[in-house]
Amino acid sequence: MNKEKAIQRLKSLRLNLQVHPDTEPNSEFEDRISDLDEVIEWMQKQDRWISVEDRLPEEAGDYMTYHEASKQISMAYYNESAKVFTINSYGAVCQYITHWQPLLEPPKR
Repeated sequence: MNKEKAIQRLKSLRLNLQVHPDTEPNSEFEDRISDLDEVIEWMQKQDRWISVEDRLPEEAGDYMTYHEASKQISMAYYNESAKVFTINSYGAVCQYITHWQPLLEPPKR
C-alpha cells in the first residue's frame, strides 16, 4: 500500500465514523475522528517535495533541498530577498537545487 491509498482508507474510515449514530459532541467517536484528522494531516505533510519551478518558499530559513547534479539531499538556507538557496556560512549560492521542502518537525522528547 502506498501513502495515497493509506490516506484514502483513513479518510473513508473517518467518513464512516462521522455518520455513525453515536457520533455526538464530546463522544468517543468525535475524539477518534479528531485523531484521524491529525494522522491524515501528518501523512499529507510527509514527502512533500516542491519543484522550484512551481514555487519558492514564502519565508527565509532552512529547508531540505534536492541537488539534481549530485543527486543529494541536504539542508540549505533560503534567502528570501535574493530568491536563492545558499549552502554554507559564506552564502555560496547553489544553482542546481530543483526541489525543496520544509524541515521535518523536531522530536517531541
